[in-house]
Amino acid sequence: KELTKMQPIYHVVADALNSICGMKPRYYHSGLLENILQVLMLFNRSSVEQDPLYATAYLGSVLDMLAGGSGGGGIASLIECQLGFKRSDPMFKDGMTTEEFLSRVYKIGRSRTWHGSNPDLRKDWTNIRLRSEVICRWVFLVICWKIYEEPETQSFKKFRSRK
Repeated sequence: KELTKMQPIYHVVADALNSICGMKPRYYHSGLLENILQVLMLFNRSSVEQDPLYATAYLGSVLDMLAGGSGGGGIASLIECQLGFKRSDPMFKDGMTTEEFLSRVYKIGRSRTWHGSNPDLRKDWTNIRLRSEVICRWVFLVICWKIYEEPETQSFKKFRSRK
């Protein structure tokens, strides 16, 4: 019964996975399906990564992709529009706000790590990694559901606004 509830999400992901085999998309824009595949590959990479910092960097990249490649501001808009958390809202029980979360995951975890200037390299990134996985998963599921409802969608950028 639970799997049936998630059928719209499976429908979108299956179309993306079918494209790997050379099958033409049945319902969705092929460029968007390519983006879904990239998100799945990076999320998978984060899942198998042993180092929590690098896993967080991959997840920061996933959030950036889901926001249409628009950086921290676009990710904040995406999270607000899709999950309902404003920048100053606490996202977690310890009070960490959306802004603080994005600073850790995107600004420091992703950007500063990939550019070799992470000031927190020796800190424990385990908790941020876990939080990033949860947020990425929820945003991805919500977006896939909306793509199912609006198959004419051509880009993830659409999900940064409520239009």
